Amino acid sequence: MKRLRVIIMLAAASILAAAGLTLSQNWSPPVAVTSGAGEDHHVDVQYNWVDDRWWVAWDRTVNGNEDIYQAFFDPTTGVFEETCRLTFRPEVDEKPAIAYGMLNGNGVFFQGSNGSALAIFYVAQNDTGFSLPWLTLYSDANLYEPDYSPIETDFGGFTIPALFLHSDSAALEFDYTYVGGEWNFEVPQDTAFYVEVASSGYPIHTHDGRWNSSPPVSLSWQQFVWEKEINGRGEIEYYYQIVPESTLYVETCAGLVPNTNYSYHKPILGWGWYGIMFLERELQSGATDIARCDFDAELEQWSLPTPFFETPGNEQNPDEEYGSLVFETDINGNWDIGFYHPWLGQIEYVDLDQAEDCNPVLFKIGNHYNAFWESNRDGTWKIYWSQRDIVGVEPEAGQAFPEKFDVSVYPNPGNAEFKIALDLPAAGPVTAAIYDLSGREVARSYRGPLSAGRHSLDWDGSGLPSGIYLLRVESINSVEIQKIALLK
Repeated sequence: MKRLRVIIMLAAASILAAAGLTLSQNWSPPVAVTSGAGEDHHVDVQYNWVDDRWWVAWDRTVNGNEDIYQAFFDPTTGVFEETCRLTFRPEVDEKPAIAYGMLNGNGVFFQGSNGSALAIFYVAQNDTGFSLPWLTLYSDANLYEPDYSPIETDFGGFTIPALFLHSDSAALEFDYTYVGGEWNFEVPQDTAFYVEVASSGYPIHTHDGRWNSSPPVSLSWQQFVWEKEINGRGEIEYYYQIVPESTLYVETCAGLVPNTNYSYHKPILGWGWYGIMFLERELQSGATDIARCDFDAELEQWSLPTPFFETPGNEQNPDEEYGSLVFETDINGNWDIGFYHPWLGQIEYVDLDQAEDCNPVLFKIGNHYNAFWESNRDGTWKIYWSQRDIVGVEPEAGQAFPEKFDVSVYPNPGNAEFKIALDLPAAGPVTAAIYDLSGREVARSYRGPLSAGRHSLDWDGSGLPSGIYLLRVESINSVEIQKIALLK
C-alpha cells in the first residue's frame, strides 16, 4: 500500500509539473491534531491575545450525537493542550464560533436544538474552566451558523460581542451593545434574547460579516454578505452601512452582486481590507473556481466577480486572511487543500494525500500562516494542521525584527506636524487614521501593506482646531489607540 501511494504521488507530481505547478515544500507535513473516537468537523480557530493562546473549537459526532469540543493549541509543537468537551446534551450541537477579547471573559457560541427549532447557545470561560451552556438567541424559526464578529471599543481595547447568522429564509445580525441599561461587554448568563425573523421568500445559505467602529463606540457600522438561492441559482446579497468621512450620518445600501448567469456560493469578506469579497463561482458546466469582486462606495455596488487565479482543476470553499487564500482543489483527482498568495508565482498545495480534504481555515499569527482542515485519511474525519513562513518576510541573515507591535507619537503635544513610529513584528496591511472625540475620522495617515520592522508615518494637523484627537493604528491581530494633543 505504501508503494502504491508513492506511485500515485509521483504521478500527481508529474501532472502538476506538466501544468507548470509544483508540490510545495514550504508547508510542514500535515499533523492530525484531534484524535479518539468519533468524526471531527467544523473547526474554528482564533488567537486570544488576552491569554496569549490559540483557541480551537470543533464539533465531534459519536454514535450519531454531536457535541462541542475545544482546546488550546501550541503551534511550535503541533499539539492540543487542555482539550475538553463543552456540551453533553443528547441534542445535536455543532458549528462552534469562538468569542474572545471581551472584558468579562471569553467563550464559544454554537448552533443547537431548542425544542422544535435550532437556536444559538453559549459556553463561557471561567476561573475553573467552562460554564454549562445556556440559550442566548432563539426564534420561532431555525437559527444557523453563528459567526462571531466583535465590535471594538476604546475602553481598554475590549470588544462588545456581536454575531452574524441566518435562518432558513433570512440573514440576521445581533449585537449585545446595550443590555440592561448600560454598555455590555459579555453575553448575559442565563438570558435568552428573541430574534425576529422576517422571511425573504428565498433559502439562505452561507454568510460572512464584519463590524467596524469608531472609538469610543459612538459610531458603528457593518458589512454583511450572504448566499441567497433564487430559482435554483446561488446569488450573493449584501447589506452595507457606509460612513462618509465628512459626517457621522450612516448611509445604507443593499442589493445583489452583479451576475452574468453563474451560480455564486460561500462569500468571504476580505479580513483587514474594506470592500473586498471572495466567493465560489459555479459555471454552467458544473466546474467551479474562486472569484473576487470589489465594493465601490461611491456607486454603492459590487463589481462583477472575476476569476482570482487559474489552475487545471476546480476550486471551491475559500477562506481568506489578509489577501491570502486556502481553498479546496481537485487537481489530484480528489479534494485537496491549496494556498494562494498574491506575491507567489503559482499556487501552492498544502497536501496532496489521496484522502478527501475539505473545509480549510487559514490563520496568521507572528511569522507563520497556519492551515486547519478536515481529512478522512485515517478512516475517520479528524482536524489536520500545517504551517508555513509568511510570504515575503523571511528574515535576512542578521536582520532583527521587533518582538511586538508598538506605536508612538512625537512631538506630543504638538502644534502641527507629528511623526508616528510603528514597530511591526510581521508584514501585512496597516491602517492609521485620526479621529476626533466624537468618533469622526478626520484624517487618514496610511493604508496599505508594510514590511516587518520600524516605520515612520506623518500627520499634518495644521488644518484642524486645537484639541485632543485619537490615533488608531491597526495591523495583523493588533490595534493600538493613542491620544494626540494638538495645540496652536
